[in-house]
Amino acid sequence: MSALNELHQAGHISRPDYRTPTPTPTGFAVTVTAVHRGRQLTGEGTGPSKRQAR
Repeated sequence: MSALNELHQAGHISRPDYRTPTPTPTGFAVTVTAVHRGRQLTGEGTGPSKRQAR
């Protein structure tokens, strides 16, 4: 998460858009999107807590 914020602050990507963490059987899943050079980038994280999923 901090790496994405650093890329945004440096002007390399748009502001990351984090979707609300979704409960899963093993914890949480979160999706983040950003734009870099006109291309939409999407990533997903999972973890036992909302913080770790991000």
